[in-house]
Amino acid sequence: MPRLITAVALLIVTMPLAAQTSSKPNVESIYPDLEKLYIDLHQTPELSRHEEKTAAKMAARLKQLG
Repeated sequence: MPRLITAVALLIVTMPLAAQTSSKPNVESIYPDLEKLYIDLHQTPELSRHEEKTAAKMAARLKQLG
């Protein structure tokens, strides 16, 4: 029973989020920017657990999203 309650609660919480998901045109509009980020991250690799520049780039992206 607790699993059912958890599943229902997750559905209730995520339903509004699902309604706000990006439509195809929105994905296409941000794709060039995401591709640039992908290329940048792979052209400037950092050692594992020493990803200071990568972390800073990702933190800046997350701040933009709120």
